[in-house]
Amino acid sequence: MKVRTSILFKMMVRSVIMITLSIMAVEIISYYLSGRQIRDLTTVQQTTLTEIYRERLGRKLMSAQEDLQFLADLPSVTDYFKFRQFQLDIEAGESLASAGAYFRKLIDRQQSYVYIALNDRTGNPILNILRDETSVPASLTEAELNKIATSDERVINLGPFEDSGTKLVMQRFVIPILVDSNFAGFIDLTYDHNYLMGDLKRDRIFDTGFLFVIANDGRVIYHPNLPTHENLFSSNPGLGTFLRTSSMTQGSLDQEDQFFSFSKMDEKIGWYVLAMSPKSEMFAVLNRIKMIVFLIVFLNILVEALFIFLFMRVVITRPIKKLLDVIKNIEAGDLNHRANVPTNDEIGVLADSFNHMIGQIQDKEAYNQMLQRNLEETVEIRTRELSESKNALALIFENAPIGLVKLDYSGKIIDCNSHFINFFSKDESVLKGCNIGTIVGEEVWQTASRILSEADNSRSYHFDIRYITKKEDEKFIDSVGVYSAGDEERDSFYILAMADHTERKRNEKQLEIERAKSQHASKMATLGEMAGGIAHEINNPLGVISMRSQQIMRVFKDRPEHMTKIPDFVDEILNTTLRIEKIIRGLRSFARSGERDPFVKCSVSGIIQDVLALCAERLRVNEIDLAYENSEGVLIECRAIQLAQILLNLISNAKDAVMELEKDRKIILEVKELAEEVEISLSNNGPQIPLGIRDKIMQPFFTTKDIGKGTGLGLSIAKGIVDDHNGWLFLDPESRWVRFVIVLPKKQKPQYDQKR
Repeated sequence: MKVRTSILFKMMVRSVIMITLSIMAVEIISYYLSGRQIRDLTTVQQTTLTEIYRERLGRKLMSAQEDLQFLADLPSVTDYFKFRQFQLDIEAGESLASAGAYFRKLIDRQQSYVYIALNDRTGNPILNILRDETSVPASLTEAELNKIATSDERVINLGPFEDSGTKLVMQRFVIPILVDSNFAGFIDLTYDHNYLMGDLKRDRIFDTGFLFVIANDGRVIYHPNLPTHENLFSSNPGLGTFLRTSSMTQGSLDQEDQFFSFSKMDEKIGWYVLAMSPKSEMFAVLNRIKMIVFLIVFLNILVEALFIFLFMRVVITRPIKKLLDVIKNIEAGDLNHRANVPTNDEIGVLADSFNHMIGQIQDKEAYNQMLQRNLEETVEIRTRELSESKNALALIFENAPIGLVKLDYSGKIIDCNSHFINFFSKDESVLKGCNIGTIVGEEVWQTASRILSEADNSRSYHFDIRYITKKEDEKFIDSVGVYSAGDEERDSFYILAMADHTERKRNEKQLEIERAKSQHASKMATLGEMAGGIAHEINNPLGVISMRSQQIMRVFKDRPEHMTKIPDFVDEILNTTLRIEKIIRGLRSFARSGERDPFVKCSVSGIIQDVLALCAERLRVNEIDLAYENSEGVLIECRAIQLAQILLNLISNAKDAVMELEKDRKIILEVKELAEEVEISLSNNGPQIPLGIRDKIMQPFFTTKDIGKGTGLGLSIAKGIVDDHNGWLFLDPESRWVRFVIVLPKKQKPQYDQKR
């Protein structure tokens, strides 16, 4: 009984919550459909209508003005006034008849035109074309005639008026006729006001809202409840103030009991199209919506109450009784009964849970026995697999084509394969238990073990071992090590893999020797090309020394009175000697190999000056202008001899290139200091290198020179030297001259013999 009461209480709480939520929904809907939202919707509707009718009226009025302009531009109209001026009555009559035919065609074509009249300057009609004989054009006031005669506007809108014959409202436009810039008369076109405003009369907003048109001074152009020309601003000054002060072409005005929206027409027309709706009708829509919502809520409450009654009677009471019977059987120890509740609600889920619980209790012992059997079978399978994996691993370890060794945490050899034993030519009994440091070197092993033990298990370390065998043979062994960290230090171990690279090392050493020979040969070839200029460069100073020595001898022998000039002669001899010494020092430095020199900080300007001293004479003899701006203060870490070789080679290539020119041979050497680098560029105005071979010029033995004039090694060696300096050598593809660029770091990075 307690269970039934609890469920009933929950159902009541659920009903209260549903009713509360329904009322909240009503309030939310009422909020979102409040007066502000209704007003916004009305604003959009009214503004859209005023914009539509503004466009329609504009098109109709524009069409009438264009027709009036067409009539005024007729030659027969102006010809009439000219003929009348000279009293040519026959010709004037013919022109008037021609104009009348055009007037008649236009009024027949446009059903909205009531009449078209041609008037003289005093307003008297000369030609009248009427659609209906009962329609009589209204006479114009003196003020209107003055406005027509003096207005700068091409087409003048005189606004609506009441036809004296038909008593209908008409819309009137006039256009002045000028003859020799003088006002001669005007054309009067009257428009059916009902046709113009007919669309506005048909549309309604809500029940009593409507559209109307007023002029910018408040005069009524069309209003369903007010006569034409009555001033609306007099009865509604608030609307007048708003329209006069507003700079917008569209807008809305919220008054106490009315809501207005407007669209302003072209300034030349000066009309407003307005829409008005009573606020009472706006909020009547909201009240109807609220009533509908409250009705829906009331019906929902009735349905909910009926549902609760049926649910309590059919769905809850009977299943709970069945469930209570099953619980009593379980308390008595009877596990063979089940709760038969064929529903998917909470009570049905609870009954299924009871049934499932009983089944679990019955199957528990059988399940435990099955689990134990599966566990025993799994242990047996895993044991067999581990044994097979261990045998396979041992087979791989022993027969691997490289040397493998396993070390404990302290570096002692635990196990190794036959390749490892062959590397070091020792017995297995001697190696096992031995510390690896005694074989590969204590310093090498300490570095490797420290790096591996500080890293994670996935990191490897690469190092080279140089080993001398018992036969005094030198071996080079390439090694890679990994470290596996255990939970405790004694459970950790190292694995090293080793491969004999002695033959590769020997080949690399021989290749380096051959490369050095090729580099030296290229250097000597470049030096040989410069030899003629260098000899001339030394001969000139020697001639100066010989001449000044002879002059000193003559002074001592024949002209003692010129003894004061001897110090100047001696200074010139000393300077000339220093010049020869500089050239010879440059030759000696250039002639030797600098590849094993350390990287030292050097002056870029000093290196360039030494190079220019070797090649200046040769360039001068060949009438080559080499431009170089001194770069004092620019320092760089480099091998000075190798950098000089690169520059001398590039200058030699540039010299050969510009020799193809008959005159105006130029070479430009530039140095640019960057933040972390120095850029050295050499440009010449010789022929451009073809696009097809630009990618090949850095390759060894590739040359564009004739056979016997080049080795094809200069740029290849230069690129190798720049690479050793961690820099770049490239051909500038965007330069209009042939420009090679060298980019070198100011400071070299430390070099390591060991790599990870």
